[in-house]
Amino acid sequence: MCSWRRSLKIFGQVSRVMDHVEENYNYKYIFLTLTVKNCYGEDLRDTLDLMTKAFNKMNQRKAFKQAVKGYFRSLEITYNKENDTYHPHFHMILAVNNSYFKDTKYYLSQNNWTELWKSCLKVDYTPVVDVRRIKENKEKDFGKVVAETAKYTVKPEDFLIRDEKGNIKKNLTDEVVKTLDEALHRKRLTAFGFIFKEVHKELNLDDTEEGDLTNTDNEDELRNDLTDIILRYQWNIGIKNYVLVEVLESKE
Repeated sequence: MCSWRRSLKIFGQVSRVMDHVEENYNYKYIFLTLTVKNCYGEDLRDTLDLMTKAFNKMNQRKAFKQAVKGYFRSLEITYNKENDTYHPHFHMILAVNNSYFKDTKYYLSQNNWTELWKSCLKVDYTPVVDVRRIKENKEKDFGKVVAETAKYTVKPEDFLIRDEKGNIKKNLTDEVVKTLDEALHRKRLTAFGFIFKEVHKELNLDDTEEGDLTNTDNEDELRNDLTDIILRYQWNIGIKNYVLVEVLESKE
């Protein structure tokens, strides 16, 4: 329940920030996913450090600052049961000028985003980068669906390791939980930047990760376009961390 409400809180705040930005600025939105190669458990924390440093470099690059007016960034980590590796990646909502998609000077194609991210990572491979324009879905009412969407963040099946008969392999599952706990210790999962950060402060919203969960912000009033991408891309913020905390607490 705690992780479910935190998910509602985070997405609720993002909705409020986006609504305020849309009311006061002539911006459009894009959805950006930045990835790195899968890594083994012992390398996960270093990989997260690498990603954070690379992103901090990227958001100071001229091309990024000219194109992006505001952003919300979240971390997600998935576990690959087949080869015992972890896949950390950033999901981002970016605010761009209304003219961005027709602006040959500041527009960044998927190849541009890929090269920019690769350059900041300083890796010898080409990371997978996905960028899409966010369009409001006016044909469907997603308002109440978000509660079910947020529950994706508490699905234990995403990290429970089972054998062919469906029985939980406790030792391996415990190892995955331990790896995630150590890698994500004191790591922030979300961040607001540029105009999004300013608006978050202006609206006097509390910390998305440390703030009060008793009264979540507009938990049932998400923008249709935001709810659409949550559903479409099964976007989960820090899924393993939230599940992990609940599992560890149940053992105490």
